[in-house]
Amino acid sequence: MSLDIKVNVIKPKRQTYGNIAERFGEDRPASRYEEATLDLEPKENFHYRPTWDPSFEIYDEGRTKIKMEDWYELKDPRQFYYGTYTINRNKMFEGADSQLNFVENRNFLSSVDAESRDLLKKILLPLRHYEWGANMNNMEITRFGSGTSVTQACAFDAMDRLGLAQLICRIGLIFDASMEDSDEDVAQKSDNASVTASCLHVTRVEWVGEDLWQPLRKAVENSLVLKDWFELFIAQNFVLDTLVYEFAHNHFDQFMSERGVQSASMMTEIFRTWFADRDRWVTAVIKRAVNESEENKTLISSWIDEWAEQAKPAIVELADYAMPDKSGEITTACMDELDRKKSAIGF
Repeated sequence: MSLDIKVNVIKPKRQTYGNIAERFGEDRPASRYEEATLDLEPKENFHYRPTWDPSFEIYDEGRTKIKMEDWYELKDPRQFYYGTYTINRNKMFEGADSQLNFVENRNFLSSVDAESRDLLKKILLPLRHYEWGANMNNMEITRFGSGTSVTQACAFDAMDRLGLAQLICRIGLIFDASMEDSDEDVAQKSDNASVTASCLHVTRVEWVGEDLWQPLRKAVENSLVLKDWFELFIAQNFVLDTLVYEFAHNHFDQFMSERGVQSASMMTEIFRTWFADRDRWVTAVIKRAVNESEENKTLISSWIDEWAEQAKPAIVELADYAMPDKSGEITTACMDELDRKKSAIGF
């Protein structure tokens, strides 16, 4: 007995969603990123203006001075939508968790000299409050930004910053555990209620009241009240992040390694990996906005310069405290890195 299996090819009536076909002028298969991103933000048929701010429509493009003919041109080169983002970040943060477990289980911090330990805690742990500010700022951009290509990427970035703040909290708990008797099992003690978050309580007090942190805290709090969401994008994701990460996770990390504290690099490797990854997106967004018009270019350049002036005292203060012998050199290097990135964008 023979079976004759025939194959019928059913041609689909369309290859993608109507809004995608309308945008590209052809009915072609779209990538998942395109389908999950393009033209998702409502643009018409609103019934009323927001009662909490009736001067603007919902999703009003007038909430920033930047002008774009098509806000969906500000794409994410990583092509993150929810699925790809969560898979990528799960892998990244699992790696960070493994690194922290290794440092904690081997009790590496107990062998660090007291001066280096105190300096590491002083510079690293208060940055959890900086990351929290970055989380708030990116959620603000998500709330008021134009175009899903920007707002969804900022929502992802906001969640990243919350995760990074939690990792710094975890490092603080490892510091607390390592101050116990080094002969005991630190991993076991970290699960014990007797291990407190004393380091985190201290660093919160330092962030709020110590002179060392007030320039950076001032810059963060000034950014929290910005009304123009694209200026906030420049201030937080380009200027402040470039300077803070260049200082804390490049120059200061190298300084601690020279002092023999390689465990610092192990605990903070995710910050460098994460920053290099998301910097591609930030640079791409700014470059596309700059290329849109001379007006955009002039405005963005002025914002970068203005926020660089606000942020510079914070780097000076931190460099003077952490590396007084070469604070001027470190500050100059951080500002030069910002200038280099600004030049790469097209200024």
